[in-house]
Amino acid sequence: MAKKTPEKDARYKRELEKTELTYRGFPLSKPRLSEGISHVFQCNWCGSIHPTEEAALKCLRSTEPHPFEPGDIVVMSSSLREGEDEYCPFGWYDGDERWIFKKGRGLHGGPGAFAFYYVVTANIYRINGNFLLLENAHDAVFCVATKAMQWCGYSHGWTHQDTHTNFTKLEDPPKFIVKSSKDLIGQISDRLL
Repeated sequence: MAKKTPEKDARYKRELEKTELTYRGFPLSKPRLSEGISHVFQCNWCGSIHPTEEAALKCLRSTEPHPFEPGDIVVMSSSLREGEDEYCPFGWYDGDERWIFKKGRGLHGGPGAFAFYYVVTANIYRINGNFLLLENAHDAVFCVATKAMQWCGYSHGWTHQDTHTNFTKLEDPPKFIVKSSKDLIGQISDRLL
């Protein structure tokens, strides 16, 4: 996972200083005129070409707001179910047991499955300057990490809310989880959870 650096923070702040518009609290800049063509506008977010500035702004404003903030403690929504609908997605863990949110039923109702606490580490739309392979390039993507997994995968990744890994924010998470998650905030993952 890549860590935040002062150089990346400074570059991001310089980009923010150039912005003229905001939408749903997100800084946005006016669509730029495509180079070499005087009558076409491009969405700054997804790069799509539009015949008018209004159309490019409409595309730009279709960007989803992020559902969570970095530092929010979340759990997979499926693990909040009870009874017959209960589902804990993992059959193992190899990290810190205190990061286990719930022990319960797994796939096909089998016992011995686990659900984990995750921390939202970053809100992103792009990784390494590239848009993620999503149906809609304006989808809000966020990165999460857990300390319940260390070596066997699923310790971190990116996702968005309309996938098989929907998350729900915990309003009153355990203090230990909040405190021990601080070193994960700011990390960006380049793999799908």
